[in-house]
Amino acid sequence: MKETKNKLDTILGKAMQDLPLEKSPASFTQHVLGQITNPEAVVVKEIEPLISKRTWSIIGLVFLGAFIVSFQIGTDVEIAYLDVFAKIPNGIGSIDLSVPPIFTYSFAFLSIGTLFQLTILKRFYSKIGY
Repeated sequence: MKETKNKLDTILGKAMQDLPLEKSPASFTQHVLGQITNPEAVVVKEIEPLISKRTWSIIGLVFLGAFIVSFQIGTDVEIAYLDVFAKIPNGIGSIDLSVPPIFTYSFAFLSIGTLFQLTILKRFYSKIGY
């Protein structure tokens, strides 16, 4: 193993000695520093936000409204149309598989939010050309 390593080292050493050294032009450093400090060479691209301030304010107002309404209505209100998702048919008659309502509501709202974000991202990427 060591002999193979030594042979490789000697072969690579000889190959590296045969190669000529490359030298950069005399004005290379000045040219690079001139490009860095040149304000016309720097292109600043202004990036607009994915979601505008108006949209964020609408989303914030919706959440604030939902928060206020949930405290004014109280906890006695049942959302009957979401109970459809609470029972999952399993195909086995002897096992009753049920999902807690909080999971059902969370899954429904997260799914709606995900679809909303996907439509926004699709519109954004089609606008910039991806």
